[in-house]
Amino acid sequence: MVNELRIFGEFGQEFEILESGSTTLGGQAAQRAILSYQALSESSYENLLIVAVVGNNSYVINFVATPSEFDSLMPSVQRIIDSFEFIGLSG
Repeated sequence: MVNELRIFGEFGQEFEILESGSTTLGGQAAQRAILSYQALSESSYENLLIVAVVGNNSYVINFVATPSEFDSLMPSVQRIIDSFEFIGLSG
């Protein structure tokens, strides 16, 4: 998750981690973070990042919205996340 968060600093954006912790994605262990930041355009955004490493691959779900839209859109985003599944995994 650190590498995914580092990109904000590379673009000169300061961000605040509002939430972070463990979760699952398609039944696999994952990390989740919600960030708040101000873009270079001076607009404010909230960003949900979910990162799962499965085998040799990493999977990232990224949802970005303005603070006024973030909470109202989260139920739809959560349904999409909950529907995610890995096909063809053994074990």
